[in-house]
Amino acid sequence: MPLLTPVAARYDSSGFVANLIIARLNGVSMQLVLLPGLDGTGLLFEPLCRELSPDITSEVIGYPTQQTATYSELIELVRPKLPTGESYVLLAESFSGPLAIMLAAERPADLRALILCASFVTCPHRFVPRWAARLVVPAMFYPAPMLAKFRALVGKYSSPELRSLIDKSLSSVAPAALAERLREVIRIDATGELRRCMVPILYLQGTQDYVVPSSNLTRIRQLQPDVLSVQIDAPHMILQTQPVAAAEAIERFVSQMEKANQD
Repeated sequence: MPLLTPVAARYDSSGFVANLIIARLNGVSMQLVLLPGLDGTGLLFEPLCRELSPDITSEVIGYPTQQTATYSELIELVRPKLPTGESYVLLAESFSGPLAIMLAAERPADLRALILCASFVTCPHRFVPRWAARLVVPAMFYPAPMLAKFRALVGKYSSPELRSLIDKSLSSVAPAALAERLREVIRIDATGELRRCMVPILYLQGTQDYVVPSSNLTRIRQLQPDVLSVQIDAPHMILQTQPVAAAEAIERFVSQMEKANQD
């Protein structure tokens, strides 16, 4: 694997959007832009960031915690924050997958690849009708029941540190904001945008993920047959419960992609 040497981190003064990890691969500047899961805080990337090369500098910035926002509204906020003039890879976890797909469909000049982690292109459970979005209410996301549900997603990988991180991330987000994001998950259909994606795509799949089951990768491959995938022994929260394996898969993919671009 090529040596990763540090370059300066990007800081977003507006307090919004993506998490940026800057790396230098084979002498070519490359950024890994991470878009967070349902919580939107970016705090849950901490385990992954610790396991990426120690020479990688990262800055974590999250989605708004108190305002509601649809995918369409988030795109307008994210787009101007994407790097310009230097190559980058876009990694999206769970909720942010459709958002990253829609951005990639616009074919930004500097985007080199897309990584989808435990994500989807339509509602993860196809038997859930779109009208069910109307049944999602903020009360479902009040702290006690919400924290219990998220803790359950880590299963046997639970630890005091991880539970504390989950508590910290979710307690800072308004129930109304979480409810709106779940409604968006139920309503989303980014199949057309996925067909228009022209960059290489890697999919990280948890073998014990029942939140976004394997049928979602099957659906994505129906639309983009060349999608690469890595299966990791993990529940839905892959990056938090198996950060070492996830980091290795990400770095290997980025390294191979960069080598192919240079050939």
